[in-house]
Amino acid sequence: LATILGLCFEDWRRLVGIEVPYLDADVLLGDARDLDQGEIANLSRLDVKVLDTQSFCNADQWKAAVDELAKSVDVLYLHVDADILDGRYVPDHFTIEMGGPDINTVLRNIKVVMDTGKVAVYNLNSIYFNTGEEKEFREVSTLSGMKLIAAGLRNWKKRPSLD
Repeated sequence: LATILGLCFEDWRRLVGIEVPYLDADVLLGDARDLDQGEIANLSRLDVKVLDTQSFCNADQWKAAVDELAKSVDVLYLHVDADILDGRYVPDHFTIEMGGPDINTVLRNIKVVMDTGKVAVYNLNSIYFNTGEEKEFREVSTLSGMKLIAAGLRNWKKRPSLD
């Protein structure tokens, strides 16, 4: 998030041709938990709308925040890091975080964003890590990833233009 807001890695962004495409006021960060001091400092000086885990899990609060953002922009970029899920849904993640939302909450929240009809890009990250854990853990994470992908694709209102 800091990179795409132009806060860091300027040389890297220039090298790969990434402009700073987002105004901080046009960003909704859901399920902000376990933030490091740098993240806290950046968020405190930006206009990013931040919802903690409790607000992210509250259907009415999430929908209100998404609707407010959707009214103020032409298109949305939905970026989901699967590690927002409670660790039991991504048990082979590199850094397992407990206390996150369950899979059904995240699926519902993806649908809310997709239902705006403004999503031009849907990105899912942090599903599988080769941590050497048992195969059963990979299968749980893979299933979670498949559900997250399906939720986005199933609820996409219109295909982005290829032009």
